[in-house]
Amino acid sequence: MGSVVSRDLKLEVRNSLSDSVVKKQLNRELFSGLARDYDAFTPLMSLWRDHYWKQKMVAMLPDVPAPVCVDIACGTGDIIQSLAERYHRANIVGIDLVMSMLEIAQTRRAANGVSFVQQDMCNLGIQNNSADILTAGYAIRNAPDLGKCLDEIYRVLKPDGIAAFLEFSKPQLWPFDVISCWIMAMWGRVIGWLFHWRPEVCIYVGESLKAFPDRARLNETMRQHGLEPVRSRLLMFGLGEILITRKRLRE
Repeated sequence: MGSVVSRDLKLEVRNSLSDSVVKKQLNRELFSGLARDYDAFTPLMSLWRDHYWKQKMVAMLPDVPAPVCVDIACGTGDIIQSLAERYHRANIVGIDLVMSMLEIAQTRRAANGVSFVQQDMCNLGIQNNSADILTAGYAIRNAPDLGKCLDEIYRVLKPDGIAAFLEFSKPQLWPFDVISCWIMAMWGRVIGWLFHWRPEVCIYVGESLKAFPDRARLNETMRQHGLEPVRSRLLMFGLGEILITRKRLRE
């Protein structure tokens, strides 16, 4: 019976990922329920490398005296903390769809020059050409519509602005693609079993990775939306990636 429920739930999650409206609602519901445990869940998914990876991504950003920084799908705000430590004169905005995440972030990451706003990453209420740096930790895989999200990132970045992405990653060759998705799906289920999280959270991780472009297609998608990849670092044998892109003006 349990396997039948699992298959049905997997199919339900998979179908939800193909509809941007449904996926947005699914994200809101899943991450609202996960907010209290998010700071434990994410390190476990990355085998306790998450904090180091986020610090490494911020360290790879350019030196800017007083940048305007935007962190989309900011969660509980740990990337924002690293940005505030790196750029002491920065104006930093953390954006998330889930209010319970923002409430935790506001409590833990309050600092001068830091603010938090509840918004959809596909519809940012930010002026055109206003951000020097945009960061996204495990964000774009969850975007209701990846193309719209990248268009919004392009819109809010200044010319030559930098967008940095930390994300679970997929290799191009199909055997390694299948293996990486299987590893993430199984590890997510182990975590769910150990800590009794809702099973749809753990199923979502594997299914969202299956629907996500592999590294080559992701780079091409970035270029199509005006973001030129300039630097990449693979993590944990290629299961993760830090991708640094630069906004280039469209012809």
